[in-house]
Amino acid sequence: MARSVGADVDDTPGRHTFSFDAAQSAFQGSVTRLRLGALHVSKVSASGHALEFTFGGNAERHPRILIALQSKGTSEFVHDGVPLRLRAGEMVVLPIQRALRIVNQSSVEQHFIWFEKPRHAIRMMDGVVSHRRCRPAPMQRLACSFVERLFNEPDLCNPESGQFFAQAMIKLLELAFKEAAVAKPQMEPTNRPSREMVLQFVERNLRDPKLSPDTISRALGWSKRTVYRAFKGGNGESLNGYLWRRRIEQCAQELRGSSNLSITGIAYSFGFSSCPHFSRLFKQQMGASPLRYRRGEY
Repeated sequence: MARSVGADVDDTPGRHTFSFDAAQSAFQGSVTRLRLGALHVSKVSASGHALEFTFGGNAERHPRILIALQSKGTSEFVHDGVPLRLRAGEMVVLPIQRALRIVNQSSVEQHFIWFEKPRHAIRMMDGVVSHRRCRPAPMQRLACSFVERLFNEPDLCNPESGQFFAQAMIKLLELAFKEAAVAKPQMEPTNRPSREMVLQFVERNLRDPKLSPDTISRALGWSKRTVYRAFKGGNGESLNGYLWRRRIEQCAQELRGSSNLSITGIAYSFGFSSCPHFSRLFKQQMGASPLRYRRGEY
């Protein structure tokens, strides 16, 4: 049986209300928050649920600006009575006047960016079409990757670096919005299966140890057969083969970079759970053991 909770929050000059409904009794979820200067960034990973916020105060005069980046699953946003569906790989900017409801029928992973000073966000969005989805595109993917990397490396965020990261984030978002504004309208269905969508999802989730054709199909809302068919390319490489190859390539990059992690730590950070399995695949692909590769002996 679903659960429901609610709360009133006093916040001068208004009063805000919040409610939560779990789609199932066995709800699982987590929220991680980062503070970057005047930006508040949150990562939400949760099973099916619904959230509703009602804002008090002078929201109509100064709307709250929410930027949502969808990593996994599909969500429906109802903001001030206007519905919008956001799918994996998409981004949207919403000026919230009074109310926001987010409905997730199944498991999702999302990132949210709130501006502490809405007027700054409004200036940044000058000329941007709000209530509009930004489909996957180069600058948008870079912005999403930047957010995800900050959550993967939380030690990077401190009072000294926070302001710099906030400025970098705002600039990336500005470029992503401009990119979306000049993009040609797509005539095909938004969620039409494509190899590009599979590749984008894989690149965003290489560090997830659960990454597999099954998790890809659930996140994109396709059957596993559709995932395989969409991925199929001209070189005959299988999807599983691609997953492991990209993980090895990223591990190799970390080994030759400035990472302070041990070889085992790097392997585990990219989804490997067995050192022998990692070493065997690494040597097959890179022509040297991980240790020799790190030393430059290849």
